[in-house]
Amino acid sequence: MLELKGVYKSFGENNNFEVLNNINLSAKNGEFVCILGPTGCGKTILLYLIGGFLKPTQGEILMDNKMVFRPEPDRMMVFQNYVLFPWKTVYENILFALDRSGLNKKEKKVLVMRYLDMVGLVLFKDWYPYKLSGGMQQRVSLARALVTDPRVLLMDEPFSALDSQYRKFLRKNLEIIWQKNRKTIVFVTHSTEEAVYLGDRIYLLSSRPASIKKEYKINLPRPRNALDPSFIRLRTEIEEDFSKEFEKIIKNPSMEKSLSEILKLNNKNEIL
Repeated sequence: MLELKGVYKSFGENNNFEVLNNINLSAKNGEFVCILGPTGCGKTILLYLIGGFLKPTQGEILMDNKMVFRPEPDRMMVFQNYVLFPWKTVYENILFALDRSGLNKKEKKVLVMRYLDMVGLVLFKDWYPYKLSGGMQQRVSLARALVTDPRVLLMDEPFSALDSQYRKFLRKNLEIIWQKNRKTIVFVTHSTEEAVYLGDRIYLLSSRPASIKKEYKINLPRPRNALDPSFIRLRTEIEEDFSKEFEKIIKNPSMEKSLSEILKLNNKNEIL
């Protein structure tokens, strides 16, 4: 189980720029947890903390009651912008993740081909990233994260740059993959519909400094239908809570500070 206990995160020389305020959340083994919140509230910072790329200012992050101090193979991240090596083929990009696995060449090939098949890209294994659509590149990124067999998969708004139809396709594809391997997933999004479609549980963050405004347990059967009355009722309820936080940003645009601006305030003792 993944647990965050009383996690605070501040930046600046005197820790005077507060991003996260007393975050307490958990993700059970095999659970799909969505983190929902307005732009700039600190959702990505939260993922970086879970991944071990940043240290909390205060509080504990635990995996099976063991403190998280640094990035480890048991927690893999899928970024919004794919982060593929342009000089490597699709096959080579996924293979790279197994570089320090200790497996032999044949074992690596079997694993890479298994996950290429899982994301539907076997026919494109020799292509370079520049030839692929954004959605295909994101599937490569997903396969590269999964091939190492992590305990927890961290996903930072992975579909936000895609058009609505491709987003729906990849949501469905991700759900099928998750149901096959039952990895614990922590999925950051600002789309209420996406969170309700995918999540077993949703944590709604407030505007910055972010705290957990509300937790929702989703008991809708899978696969979920966005037109189902129960789906619509739940989405509407969450959107009403979400809109109140969004209104705070509209009234105070300084809350919507970009991730790059926040990280410029990084202290020297940070990992990232």
